[in-house]
Amino acid sequence: MADPRHLYLDGIGPVVPPGSLACANARALAAYASSGLDEDASLVECRRSDDGMESVLVRIRLYPPQRPAADIRQDEELAVLFTAEDRHPALLAARADFPETPHQNMMPEGLPRYPCVDDRPWDDAAPGWSPYAYLERVRWWLNAAAMGELTGTGQVVDPFFVVPGPDLLVPARILADPGSDLAFALVPPAGSGDQEIRCLHLIESGDMPVGQGGFKAIILTAPVSMAKSVTTPPGNVEALLRVAQVAGLDLLRSLQSWIARLPAADLSCCPALLMDFPVIRPGSTEVRHDLIAFALKCDIGHLGTMLGVLSPDPDRVSSWGKLVVRAPVQLDLLAAERMLSMAVQLEFDLATARPLSGVPSGSAMKALLVGAGAIGSHVALALTREGRHSWTVADGDWLRPHNLARHVLSQSQVGQFKACALAAMLSGLSRANAKSIVCDVLRPADQTQALEDAAAEADVILDASASVAVSRRISDWGHAKSRRVPAFFNPSGDAAVLLAEDAARSVPLDALEAQYYRLVLRDDVLSAHLAPPPEGFRYAGSCRAVSARIPESRVSVLSGLAAAGISAALAEERATLCTWSLQPDGGVTAARAAPSVLRREALAGWTVLLDDDLAAEVRRHRQKALPSETGGVLVGTVDMQRRVIAAVDALQPPADSSGDATTFTRGTEGLRDRLDAVARRTGGMVRYIGEWHTHPCGSEAMPSALDIEQLVALRRELRREGLPATMLISGSDGERLVALSDAS
Repeated sequence: MADPRHLYLDGIGPVVPPGSLACANARALAAYASSGLDEDASLVECRRSDDGMESVLVRIRLYPPQRPAADIRQDEELAVLFTAEDRHPALLAARADFPETPHQNMMPEGLPRYPCVDDRPWDDAAPGWSPYAYLERVRWWLNAAAMGELTGTGQVVDPFFVVPGPDLLVPARILADPGSDLAFALVPPAGSGDQEIRCLHLIESGDMPVGQGGFKAIILTAPVSMAKSVTTPPGNVEALLRVAQVAGLDLLRSLQSWIARLPAADLSCCPALLMDFPVIRPGSTEVRHDLIAFALKCDIGHLGTMLGVLSPDPDRVSSWGKLVVRAPVQLDLLAAERMLSMAVQLEFDLATARPLSGVPSGSAMKALLVGAGAIGSHVALALTREGRHSWTVADGDWLRPHNLARHVLSQSQVGQFKACALAAMLSGLSRANAKSIVCDVLRPADQTQALEDAAAEADVILDASASVAVSRRISDWGHAKSRRVPAFFNPSGDAAVLLAEDAARSVPLDALEAQYYRLVLRDDVLSAHLAPPPEGFRYAGSCRAVSARIPESRVSVLSGLAAAGISAALAEERATLCTWSLQPDGGVTAARAAPSVLRREALAGWTVLLDDDLAAEVRRHRQKALPSETGGVLVGTVDMQRRVIAAVDALQPPADSSGDATTFTRGTEGLRDRLDAVARRTGGMVRYIGEWHTHPCGSEAMPSALDIEQLVALRRELRREGLPATMLISGSDGERLVALSDAS
């Protein structure tokens, strides 16, 4: 016996010959289904309505499992309805008892089921549309429905309702505190004017006079249910009570209890229901929360009367008394009480930003941003849009007109302090209270305590100051235990640099700086990395009023790479050192190094820094040269104010050097040129700091009498610069730093 066909299909219009169809796609589908090219598809009939709609009824042979998840039969008839050439055909199930499944389009009650086989816009689907491709999509949908796989991995679960009304934008914190006793107002967005209202904002209005547009809201959550085909939301209160009951929520009792405990002053407000219908994917534990709001035109007092918990006061207008014994529920009046249904969208904040960006759930890290310039503002904005950080912004500069060429702030903020304006922007975007500290980090003056407190409270300190002095000062902050992460552009603005301390801070910033310069010296990609920039742009009369010429397109790309690098670095325990260089063809070349642990030694009134990798490299030079001694020049950075010397590299011995089993004499051939090249390649930051050499087998790394003589001679050479004589010795017991100064 044939399955009963839905009466709607016979009412479309009379049967017509396939060749008489006016729509080209309808005609092509009918021809294909009757051609025999597809053994599992056949044409049943074609129809045309009075208004020109054309239907092609096809029968598809399927091979469902023995125990299908949905009642999909071996032979299914489906009507493909064509209304125009420039829109998707509609697919209607011919069988009157076709099952309800996920991924069906919403249809009014009494009409056939409408499987959603293609959710692309027609303009995207049309270039690839063919009868074969279309029927393959239909066949896939039917088989997936039979297997219970319509809502597969990576596919969004259907909503509980499809709501045609405006969206309601709700602050997420309101839903996080459903017990809060807040009054609300529903207002259109600013600037809507006479345009169609597509959304409303739910705003707190605790100071709004009673009865003047105020709403009281109740927030309710239904039990989790399996995904099903979408439906339209109920249009009246009585229908909503029934739908909620089916979903496992006793809405009647919840409303009665809520109204009964409201104070009398709230009864003249209008009721708003914010309801959460959690939907679960079949065969999965993933839950999607579908939020929908219902706003009633009547006030809560009248609703309470219909629900049997209130009684109007005959002597006073808009006054009700609470009933000790509840009266019968007036279902007929509830059925006449219409509602405005609104899909709820959570307003953007840090919590909603994380899933939108594919970021794992969790709380945002507290970040102190030092420097609110081009890279700082772009990075902060990107990381805020990803929900990763709440901010305190420290910067003492103000926004100048020329800054707008590559800053996230706009004309309206020119003249404002960057820290304040950027913090306000981040606060407005994330709904989190970003703080600002207006100060020069090197000279914070009356903001010293605020800066120290912010650093102490921060989970991470992001240094976007592009200042070596600031980075070194931040590295020395003893009051802050958090990781330091500098990000900056190179002088030409065609590369970004990221230095991130490890979680234990065993590789602090000053060590990362030294190892960054070593990467610059050794990686050919970075040969011009720190070369002087082209002529700058003078934006004012001062000799220092010069800005770099870097386009916003480059700033955006490099800031995005830096922001992603920061997040990746903070997800690791280890330190990070990376550069990204833009190539003329649009490519990006990354150069990386694995930072090593720092040795910090107090010598001759100075602090001398040596990392394990450089010490190990000198050790390898010793092993290669044995049984002879070898050596060379030690280069590094010098900070006279902090009295810190950081070893960067140990240069190979000049060609005229000589060594044997007992002595080493370092030559000078080409050395001046090599030191000049080191200075040029590192932008003048790396210089000669001393000597390194090795001892033979069986000899420890203690300075010999000859070593001491050389140290004394070296001290005489460096005394005029105010520097100590520094020597690195590698022996059988490891490496040893030795320094000698007038203060020794």
